[in-house]
Amino acid sequence: MTTKPIFLCGFMAVGKSSVGKLLASHLQKDFVDSDEWIEQTVKKPIFQIFKESGETGFRELEAKALKEFSGRENCVVALGGGALGSSQNSELIRISGILVYLSADVESLLLRLSTSSQRRPMLENLDNKSRRLRVIELLKLREADYAVADIKVDTELKSPQTLVFEICEFLEQY
Repeated sequence: MTTKPIFLCGFMAVGKSSVGKLLASHLQKDFVDSDEWIEQTVKKPIFQIFKESGETGFRELEAKALKEFSGRENCVVALGGGALGSSQNSELIRISGILVYLSADVESLLLRLSTSSQRRPMLENLDNKSRRLRVIELLKLREADYAVADIKVDTELKSPQTLVFEICEFLEQY
C-alpha cells in the first residue's frame, strides 16, 4: 500500500471527514481535516475567517495547509469542498498524493446540509430555494476540479464503512 498522502475531495457535507477518519484508522495512517487544521492554526473558526478575511483569505490559509500535508507520508487528508479551485493546490495534490472524490447528488447534499450542525460560510443566510441554487452553482463550478481525481466513489446509500472498503479496493492499484 502506498505511503503517499491520500486526499479526500468532494462537496461540503459529502462525508469527507467521517470517511477519512475511518479510512485512516483502517489503513493505520494519520488523519487530518484541513478545515480543522486551519482553525487550530489561526485559532478561529472557519466562519470567522470568512467573515474577517473573505474567501480569498481563507483560500490562502488552505493553500498553506496543503503545502504542509503534501509533504507528509502515511496520512489521510479531508479537504475543504473548494480546495481544488486553485490550480496550484490541485497540481500539488496530484503530484504528491492520491486524490479520492466522494460524490453525491444535489438532493442528498441538501438533506445532509440541512441536518448538519456545522456553519457553512458559502451557504450562510440563504433560504431553501437560494441554498439549492447555490449548491447547484458551486457543484457546476467545481465539477472539473473533482473530475481530475484518481478515484471516484459515489456515496449514495452507502455507509461510511462500505465507502472505506470501496476506496481500499481502488487503493490496491497504487
